[in-house]
Amino acid sequence: MNLNTLAAAVTGSITPLTLITITPEVGYTTAPDGTLTPTPSTAVQTYGQVQALSQTDLRQVEGLNLQAEMASVYLPGEWSGVIRGTQQGGTTLAFNGQTWLVVFVPEQWPNWTRVIVCLQR
Repeated sequence: MNLNTLAAAVTGSITPLTLITITPEVGYTTAPDGTLTPTPSTAVQTYGQVQALSQTDLRQVEGLNLQAEMASVYLPGEWSGVIRGTQQGGTTLAFNGQTWLVVFVPEQWPNWTRVIVCLQR
């Protein structure tokens, strides 16, 4: 049973589904000066729910010392943020004409993931 699909059907009238383009990063290329450039994978389009951060999320983000415009996004499937051990990460989401970077994954389940994203300017 996919609880995310059931919940989205119920909560869709309050927080409608948004078309989101997800571009996962598969690694980095290191330049001679040491700067890292993310290597993007194939982009995927899906629908997700974009919500404001909860009080608990705000505390966690505050602990990460992140100061920016942020949102919580519920997505179908399994997604991740930065994984330093495997040098993966830098997944970006594009929706409503803006690009957002996944900075934190507070919940990950077999059928869905909740990510915290930061607006990129």
